[in-house]
Amino acid sequence: MLILDLLFPPRCVFCRGNSRLPICEGCQAGLPWITRQAGNAVAAPLRYTDRVRLAMHRYKYNGYALYDRTLGLLVTQAARDAGFSEIDLCTFVPGSRLRARNRGYDQAKRLCKATAAELGAPWGRCLRKRRDTRSQVEMKDDAARRDNVRGAFAVTDGVAGKRILLIDDVCTTGATLSECRETLLSAGAAEVFCAVAALARADK
Repeated sequence: MLILDLLFPPRCVFCRGNSRLPICEGCQAGLPWITRQAGNAVAAPLRYTDRVRLAMHRYKYNGYALYDRTLGLLVTQAARDAGFSEIDLCTFVPGSRLRARNRGYDQAKRLCKATAAELGAPWGRCLRKRRDTRSQVEMKDDAARRDNVRGAFAVTDGVAGKRILLIDDVCTTGATLSECRETLLSAGAAEVFCAVAALARADK
């Protein structure tokens, strides 16, 4: 392990500086932490700005799949702080299979698995996409984002009576999370809580 550390020094997830910890002391002190979780519709540890935005981009697009370990810890703590830890099941927002195949993994699925492991809860794929949608990143208008995902999801597994933690990597307007949440509730889920690694909007 020491030899590997010499060849490939551990790096901070957010600033990429050499660090014995997944988050270096400088980032621990300077990241845009969300300190108030109670009452939030979506639990999240961080604002989606600067170093966080770059880290999430590396995780989602550049093959840094093992970021899921650190991000899973952060999402778990945010969920607990928001009172979302008493759950029966973790699930995730299903993305494009083509995009997941191109990057080699589904980042929301990996984040879900990592969070579920920390919570000691089971996880599963409870949702599927009924149709392809445009990337929400391409859309700046909130109404267009809502229209883009309306009716786009269906339940694939039994969720009746379950308290579910729904996980995604980033929440921008909340349109996708809201549509997935309503789909799960319509299928009989008792409660659906939402958690992400980073929150782009201050009003969530």
